[in-house]
Amino acid sequence: MKFISCGVAADNKNLAIQLSGLIAENRRLRKILGKEERDYTSIEKLIRYYLGL
Repeated sequence: MKFISCGVAADNKNLAIQLSGLIAENRRLRKILGKEERDYTSIEKLIRYYLGL
């Protein structure tokens, strides 16, 4: 059971890193296209939680 939970934690961390990258890319593209910015505060809090920051 301990090994399974470690694997899930690692998966969550990897997904948080990928999501963080997607948000950064989205922000960059929205700026290039001249679209309004979106608020990702709640998602960023979850990312920090899963990354242990």
